[in-house]
Amino acid sequence: MKAGFLPKHQERAVAKASAWAEVLGYVGSIALSCHKLQQLSAQEAQLARKVQALMKDEQDVQCIDGSLLRQLQLLRSARLLRLALICQDLADSMTAVNDITEGRVKGFNHPVAISCAGLLSAAVSTYKYWNA
Repeated sequence: MKAGFLPKHQERAVAKASAWAEVLGYVGSIALSCHKLQQLSAQEAQLARKVQALMKDEQDVQCIDGSLLRQLQLLRSARLLRLALICQDLADSMTAVNDITEGRVKGFNHPVAISCAGLLSAAVSTYKYWNA
């Protein structure tokens, strides 16, 4: 918030409203991510069953189409990323709850907990946007 833009008595209320909106956004993001995680898990299980059935029929792993194994690998990495995004949203929501309660919730206000939440969020963002 830009310094001096709002009077002091309104600044605090606007900051709290902003933190509430942030928490609501995280709750929605977590709910959507959990739904997507369930979908990815179901797709992965279905593809894994298909690969297992082919392995039993063929008795030779090299006869299985490489694209199926690649698809299975992509589903697993997408599921892992979705899980990491949920952890990131939980960590970010912890800091927002700390802002709402103004540091009155024990554990949420500890500097180490806030720092770890920030580091977790940064690590997930780095993993998500890493191009290598």
